[in-house]
Amino acid sequence: MALLVLFTFPAYGQVEVYQEPLTLPTYGVREPEIMPNWRIHSYPYTMMDRLTNERGTRTYNALYVENEYVKALVLPELGGRLHGAQDKTNGYQFLYDQKVIKPGLVGMTGAWVSGGVEWNFPVGHRPSGFRDTDWTITENQDGSKTIWVGEIERLKRMRWSVGTTVHPGRNWVETKIRLENCTPFMQSFQYWATSAVRATHNYQAVIPGEIATGHAMHEFFHWPVDKGIDISYWKNSPGSSSYFSVESESDFFGGYSPEENAGFVHVADHHIVRGKKLWTWGTAPAGRLWEKILTDGDLPYFEPQAGAYSENQPSLFWIMPGETKIFSHFWFPVKDIGVFDFANLEGSVNLELSEGKALFGWSPTGANQDVKIVVLYDDKEIFNAETDADPANPFLGEAAGSGMTELYKLRMTVLSSVGDTLLAFKHTRPKHPQLPEGAATPPDPGEVNSQDLLYIYGDRFYRYNNSEKAKLYFRKALKKDPGDIRSNTSMGEMALRNGNYDSALEYFNRSVERDDTFFKAWYYKGLTQIYIGDLKDAEKCLNRASYSQEWYAIAHFELAQLTALQNRLNRALEHINSSIGANGFNSQAHAVKALILVRLGRYEEALKVIRANQLTDPLDFFSKQLQVTAAAASGVTDSALEALEDELLDLTRADNDNHIELSIRFARCGNYLDAIHVLELLTSESEKVTVSPLVLYYQAYYHSLIGQSDEALTLLKKASGTDPKYCFPYRPETFPVLEWALSENPDDAQAHNFLGFLMKKSNRLTEAVVHWERSVILDPLNVVAQRNLGQVYKIQGDLHKAQHAYQAAIIADHLQVRR
Repeated sequence: MALLVLFTFPAYGQVEVYQEPLTLPTYGVREPEIMPNWRIHSYPYTMMDRLTNERGTRTYNALYVENEYVKALVLPELGGRLHGAQDKTNGYQFLYDQKVIKPGLVGMTGAWVSGGVEWNFPVGHRPSGFRDTDWTITENQDGSKTIWVGEIERLKRMRWSVGTTVHPGRNWVETKIRLENCTPFMQSFQYWATSAVRATHNYQAVIPGEIATGHAMHEFFHWPVDKGIDISYWKNSPGSSSYFSVESESDFFGGYSPEENAGFVHVADHHIVRGKKLWTWGTAPAGRLWEKILTDGDLPYFEPQAGAYSENQPSLFWIMPGETKIFSHFWFPVKDIGVFDFANLEGSVNLELSEGKALFGWSPTGANQDVKIVVLYDDKEIFNAETDADPANPFLGEAAGSGMTELYKLRMTVLSSVGDTLLAFKHTRPKHPQLPEGAATPPDPGEVNSQDLLYIYGDRFYRYNNSEKAKLYFRKALKKDPGDIRSNTSMGEMALRNGNYDSALEYFNRSVERDDTFFKAWYYKGLTQIYIGDLKDAEKCLNRASYSQEWYAIAHFELAQLTALQNRLNRALEHINSSIGANGFNSQAHAVKALILVRLGRYEEALKVIRANQLTDPLDFFSKQLQVTAAAASGVTDSALEALEDELLDLTRADNDNHIELSIRFARCGNYLDAIHVLELLTSESEKVTVSPLVLYYQAYYHSLIGQSDEALTLLKKASGTDPKYCFPYRPETFPVLEWALSENPDDAQAHNFLGFLMKKSNRLTEAVVHWERSVILDPLNVVAQRNLGQVYKIQGDLHKAQHAYQAAIIADHLQVRR
């Protein structure tokens, strides 16, 4: 991977970032199951749940970033996890670095490994956590260096990226987070960084606060001592347990190992990174069994977790279409000072009172000269000294005084050489609050009479990915008031997601008829018209939606794409500038602006936008392809163009889904030749990668849209005969592609099969059955379609048909093995 930017460095020790092979003992996972798993948090991913006890070795692409104090390891091939972090001053691994890759069945699709930090978005133990991710490396103007990993996840088609960064002269490992809703729909999400530390017997979690709770807040505990037991110690939780802080007002948490005389600290803005969680398998035999499952003789682990926007699990929030959430975590070691009481980005402090003597320590995050340590008791100075301290040499001190008996009268301050306060800490006297009542489960719709609560409960289930349960509340609300704007709009949105466009329009029309200032309904009505192909009405509705600040940016973004599709480029540029003006964090909007500028022949302006976008969002392969497009249009040499395309393929990993997503982005703006080109890049790599039949279907469809019917039909024939193994369609944009394919060849068994997948995912079971039944008539050896029919027949209550379909699947499987 080429480094993106080079800068000079200040006088601190230089940060190094590099890539090298890392060979680790690895337990095998058998080839994924060919059948889809239809669970909401699994489809369209393959299941990786066929684990083995076969230990071998595997060489990973290891990415390291380090300075004189810390060293961090990132493994893109294992979900992009921060695999470990080491305090170089004493060798302590303050984030658990697994020495063996030994998956257990924990992840949403099976295989999962512990240790390091796992990035979970939009769900916990995300289904791609044991799969390859996109990655690149950047060097930053301040001398820091960053390893970026991320992906467009497939559950909701949002994009996340994490930039693991080491700074000059600091022992922080900063992880910069970008969560981007690059879809045109509101999406629900949760975000948790699941870290792990080695749990020695006396390891103690440090989580400020006096109340903890479990999952879903059904039960509350006193923290850290509950019923006479200090549950902050690993050794004191015999069973598997989750402890979440409640309404934390602190930016820090972490833990400390007395045996290692070291620990770790996590610091982040508690208004954003609200969640502080501790998980343990427990010390009982059932919990200790997981050491054997996940390691080969290594220590158990404590799992401190940091959650953004939510403080509990599950706790999901909406993210607007086009919205990008950006924040940072900081992870760093602490040593020698004992269990710390307070931390910020300048370090950690411990302040104790023992037998009339104050004991105190400061473990700094950087080198400090001539700092002043001041300790007061009852507002009277008992210690004042200047010192030098750095991450390798923490400060330790003590002070005696008469009558010192109360810990809460001690105060410690660390002042810089120029008098700035670096840290200041005083123990807070406990308030011993009463434990709250556990959260109640929402009542069934029949028990709810409030129109407002029917919507609130429905929206909650919708947000928690249970649309069928949500509909029960919305339908009752609409029975009570058929014009209810919120429930109509939510029902319309669900219909739109599932491709039921006529039904969606009915719901949206009811909303705007009741209140023509309900701009959410106007936005989704405009989106529906785009899918239907009524661009004139779409433009009207989206412009109406832009009257609202809430929908202004995304409405103009969609209008920019719509008018670019119509080749109204100057108008498109106006719309995209309006969108960027209201939401400058949307990297897609900047990429669309560059696309429009290329179409206008303003190549240098386009390249300027592209370069700026790549600095803020280094994994944006839309911008990377636009760099290729702009370079080609401006007449660069063939060798320079080929080098840029190689960089693009490095960034996308020549991944089928990445290239389909990229082609869709170009097609939405009418750039069909670019859409074709990014798919052709894959087919040109067919000796190295397995090309999905969907890539060929999309290529054929785009050729048909520009009148190249011969090329379209050739590709269509090739697509229908390409191995569909592990190809599980899930995008709404695939509907028109496959419907066009069937209009050209009604006997395309593969297209019928894939439309069956889309219908089943959209809960349109009757239509799914029609397509799968046709598919197996045309191709009786389609094992997956036969099995899918069996499942749907069973759901529909026809057990006889289900049995027949399952038997047909078994026969087809045997016949395929013989072939």
